[in-house]
Amino acid sequence: MQKNSLIFLAVLILFVLSACNHKGSPKPQGETPVLNETSEPTSSAVEATDEIDEVEGTDSAQEATQILQDYTPELFAQFKGQQKFALYFAADWCTSCRATKQAIADNPENFAGVILLEVDYDKSKELKDEYGIVRQHAFVFFDASGEIVSTKYFPRDEEVADFF
Repeated sequence: MQKNSLIFLAVLILFVLSACNHKGSPKPQGETPVLNETSEPTSSAVEATDEIDEVEGTDSAQEATQILQDYTPELFAQFKGQQKFALYFAADWCTSCRATKQAIADNPENFAGVILLEVDYDKSKELKDEYGIVRQHAFVFFDASGEIVSTKYFPRDEEVADFF
């Protein structure tokens, strides 16, 4: 009986340890907003703009806001066929996405002429399906005629700026 108890205990400990080492989706750091049917999601571009205002002033905030804008069908239609732009599929929990947003906020001059329409990766299934997006921190680049030039996952910030 004692041998069976030890085996059970050993299996239980292994189970608990394996659950602790589970490598699921990364969890967002900090407080996650709870949304109900009437609340609007907080725009990460607006949050980045608020941080810029506190640190660098209004001019940089305006530059960063012009570079990174929240996706809307109206903005997409406005840019498509008129000038180069990219859809940027980002997630709040993605460290690479946060780093790119911070780079734009800190050094908007490095992204001169860049127009990114930020798509919420977690909430935009239809757009992800339409463009074949399977991971966050993805960019779909459009040329001035409105044609897709390329789709890139996890490009360096310089690669993004070089397209424009």
